[in-house]
Amino acid sequence: MGARHKLNEAYLNGALLVAAAIGVGCNSLTAFCVTAGALILLQTVAGGIRPGA
Repeated sequence: MGARHKLNEAYLNGALLVAAAIGVGCNSLTAFCVTAGALILLQTVAGGIRPGA
């Protein structure tokens, strides 16, 4: 497992953890899904999550 894969995994886990906290706080699966999608999209655009080689 390379460094890029480990960093992508860490960013993804962080995004899902924050989304889970927001989803539980709102008691809503929809809030979790929307937040998770938005955070993953933002991290990809910002360069934190780097798909491909």
